[in-house]
Amino acid sequence: MNWFKQLFSRRRLYGDLSEEIQQHLEEKIEELVAGGMSRKEAAYAARREFGNVTLSEEDGREVWRWPSIESVFADLRYGLRTLRKTPAFSLTAIITLCLGIGLNSAIFSMVSGILLRDPPVKDPEHIVVITLANPEKGSDRNPVSASEFSALREQGHFFTEIAAASYEDLVMTGQGQPELITTAQATPNYFQLLGVPPRVGRTFTTGENVAKQKSDAVISYDLWQGRFGGDPGIIGTPLTLAQQTYTVIGVMPAEFKYSFLPCAVWIPESFVTRSLLQDQRHVRNLNVLARLMNGTSLHEAQAQAATILQRFEQNSLADKGWTPRFVGLREILVEPNVRTAVLFLMGVVGFVLLIACANVAGLFLARSATRQNEFAVRAALGAGRWRLMQQLLGEGFILALLGGIFGMLLAVVGLKFLRASLNFDPQTTWFAGKIEVNGTVLLFTLTVTCLTVLLFALMPALQSSTPDLHTGLKEGAQTASPGARRTRVRSAILIGQVALAMVLMVCTGESVQLVIREARTRLGFDPQQVLTIDLSLSASKYADPAKQAEFFKDVVGRIQGLPGVQVAGVTRQLPESFPPRLPFDVADRPV
Repeated sequence: MNWFKQLFSRRRLYGDLSEEIQQHLEEKIEELVAGGMSRKEAAYAARREFGNVTLSEEDGREVWRWPSIESVFADLRYGLRTLRKTPAFSLTAIITLCLGIGLNSAIFSMVSGILLRDPPVKDPEHIVVITLANPEKGSDRNPVSASEFSALREQGHFFTEIAAASYEDLVMTGQGQPELITTAQATPNYFQLLGVPPRVGRTFTTGENVAKQKSDAVISYDLWQGRFGGDPGIIGTPLTLAQQTYTVIGVMPAEFKYSFLPCAVWIPESFVTRSLLQDQRHVRNLNVLARLMNGTSLHEAQAQAATILQRFEQNSLADKGWTPRFVGLREILVEPNVRTAVLFLMGVVGFVLLIACANVAGLFLARSATRQNEFAVRAALGAGRWRLMQQLLGEGFILALLGGIFGMLLAVVGLKFLRASLNFDPQTTWFAGKIEVNGTVLLFTLTVTCLTVLLFALMPALQSSTPDLHTGLKEGAQTASPGARRTRVRSAILIGQVALAMVLMVCTGESVQLVIREARTRLGFDPQQVLTIDLSLSASKYADPAKQAEFFKDVVGRIQGLPGVQVAGVTRQLPESFPPRLPFDVADRPV
């Protein structure tokens, strides 16, 4: 590290060298004076004997000098002064690069936060989600039934842990106003599989009978803070869900956001009873997770699961044609359409950056054409081609650096508005919270900044590094018309700009047409002026289907009596809601 220290302490070293040389010179003068010479004659004699002091200092400084580094700093200082003399060009280039780099940084923040971020669990690359596919039924990524889960748990040897959870919206009462929250019935080893310890208390005990834990509940960090005010004595607090009382035994940490659905409460369930019921074998509502054994590939595990389920179908009354499909944890958390949309946006802003670089390259070429006299003079004085290129690349680096800094600030401001707009539902809000400027985004911005220097400054630097000395040194050469080679380069840049703009316009046009087609698609119903409300009835109070029907009949009648209401109805599944496909039968006629 001595060279690094010397790089930033050269002034002190140069000063020490000058003082030491001057000290030796004074000692020689004093020696000659002591020998009988006058001080003036002694000074002349000492200097003649000592030689050129300035040259000696220069020779001594070569020990601490790095010519290449010093030339880079010199060109950067000169480039900064030059750019300050042309504020219109500099501001135009910086603003253009700022927009290009800022857009790329903002969209890459989405890519990093949504597509590249690992779920906050232990070794997520070993965790898979077991889904079922049935091409004949047009179903993909379907949940698993309790019977199929039991078969996989008992016969599978491709995992170290396998767990399941089913989700249901229940009404929570007590501790304030009633609130409809999402709850999960999960196997006791659910949290152990994910490898996430609780923030407060404990999770379910895997070795203990589920019946002994039936009244236990683990709550989310958000529910703990919002409903219970972050009470440190939350453990042991009663929790009422659908008129059943549970006891809080733990609170999950804030970063624990993994869930197929945003979940507020987890309660234990083994699903053994469900798997024994014949009428439950067609009910697929379990989200199954498995942690693969070390050395087991996804293909091997999927093949073993397929064999188990085929054997299960042959020995049971379950419907046929279902095959397992293993999906990675990161992939299951991001819908394919979201992934496609984010990558499409990344491609669009990438084209925007290329167009911005082409625009700045054109400005650089035009500016270089007015500086031919300057480059010719420097070349005539001995500056090599690389030194001339270094000067222009240094100016490009300054512009790109300033564009990157302001672009990063633009991205930070833009992300605030982006996160505020992504509030369609809790899952989208969670994804929006992961969109942030972190070290990965900063590294990406730095890389893009360096690449932009090559994209917009390299070609002008190559063109200007070989000036025509005969033409360039003539008076008024700075306004001379460009040569044929320079004209060809400008034409190539212009053609590239037009080509990139055309590609961007075509992509934009296709996107607009897709939006228009979606807007004009007939849904089979008119969603305008339609209001919906979710209701969750108490399982104990309305266990009888007749009481449920009577309740909803009364509700519909009262709603239809409200002013402005034309018609009211009840459904278990709203159109266009999850799941997107539902089987149905026409009475007395198979479909």
